Amino acid sequence: MLGELRAQNERLDKKLKSLKTWRMVSNALFFAAFVSVMAAALSMKPVVTALASALTVAVVPAWKWCDGRWKRNVEKVKQQKLTTRMKHNVLLHTTTIDIRAFVTNLEEKIKSQSKSIHVVL
Repeated sequence: MLGELRAQNERLDKKLKSLKTWRMVSNALFFAAFVSVMAAALSMKPVVTALASALTVAVVPAWKWCDGRWKRNVEKVKQQKLTTRMKHNVLLHTTTIDIRAFVTNLEEKIKSQSKSIHVVL
């Protein structure tokens, strides 16, 4: 069970890294599109400038929407990682408690048997 939780945590680490990378790539592409539209607007005639400003109005909300989606996905993966880590800790502590109970029970049995041996001798 602990191995499965470790494997799941590793998969989530990879997924989180991938999401962060794709978010940066997405932001870079939107930034490049925005800059190229603005550069075209500054260097062209008024008709092209109007078209560029219309494109800018469309690009910026799309950029914000995509960035918001990336943020939500990253937060979901972080929550999954936290849940996995909590399950791992609970399982680890439960196992530790079970081992302690077993050791305590074993110690009591050994003491009682050693007392029985002293009585017989």
